[in-house]
Amino acid sequence: DRPISDADAKMIQRAVIYKDDHLLALNKPPGLATQGGTKQTRHLAVLAEALKFERSDTPRLVHRLDKDTSGLILLARSGPAATALSKAFQSRETLKTYWAAVAGAPKPRRATVRFGLVKLGGKGAEKMRCIHPDEVAATDGAKRATTDYSVIEAAAQRAAWVALRPITGRTPQLRAHMAELGHPIVGGGKYG
Repeated sequence: DRPISDADAKMIQRAVIYKDDHLLALNKPPGLATQGGTKQTRHLAVLAEALKFERSDTPRLVHRLDKDTSGLILLARSGPAATALSKAFQSRETLKTYWAAVAGAPKPRRATVRFGLVKLGGKGAEKMRCIHPDEVAATDGAKRATTDYSVIEAAAQRAAWVALRPITGRTPQLRAHMAELGHPIVGGGKYG
């Protein structure tokens, strides 16, 4: 492992918006991966070393956000806190809500999307495609995915501000579901 640069340490420390004995809440910037992956050496799991502050333990990730997603991310400051927070996310005791600008104005204004997701192009592919829920069981590699959405405000029929709540946590579920509905997330890269 290479050392964290002073600039990266300062950047990630400035991202902290809440800190107590049990957790840290960060405003994760877009473009910063949460964990390592193919060709990812600069990511939050590594930069967490700079978030020890007065403690000896490196804070631990308890959930993820996509690399291009900005927003609140929690890190546990101890083993017991990591266990409790992880259980809260897994049991859906903790709800995640994402806000996004989308192209067009979804109708109905509130709905649940249940399209399954499968990798487009097979092994090694990163882009997902949506499939009908009835096809999930018969499609190799497909996983069920469910998203609730609600239009908060629409600008005529050109764009809308929506609240998205992933019931399942598939990557990149929200982008794929909104694109499938014909209302891709603005700046959603491969999905719109």
